[in-house]
Amino acid sequence: MVSIKRTFPKLSQAIHFGCTLHPMVRGSYFMAEGEDAAALTVAGTCAMGAAYEAIYGPEHALAELNVVHAVASGVEYDFVETAIDYPPDLSTVKGSGSVHDVVTWMNDIGNYSREQIADYLASQGL
Repeated sequence: MVSIKRTFPKLSQAIHFGCTLHPMVRGSYFMAEGEDAAALTVAGTCAMGAAYEAIYGPEHALAELNVVHAVASGVEYDFVETAIDYPPDLSTVKGSGSVHDVVTWMNDIGNYSREQIADYLASQGL
């Protein structure tokens, strides 16, 4: 098991910290770079990938199979079973969904920045 390097009270704080580490990507938790498969490094992260990297560091990110549950282990507030509303401003999706679904929609379809996603989660108490 990968050891936690730092914990955060809230998911939004982990995302904010992770935003400082690599550029944003859409459609994947992590984007890798490198020519040798054994020496790939993280080149970019989505919002949830940024939280993962903030908690665990980049060393194991590309091998992680369950990013959401791994991130939940490093956040004091358990968000896995929490439902939140989709953001009302630009969202074509109405209602609520799991935190993971809302964050994924905001990152990949809604074209929100990771910082905007973190700010929205903070406004929801996450």
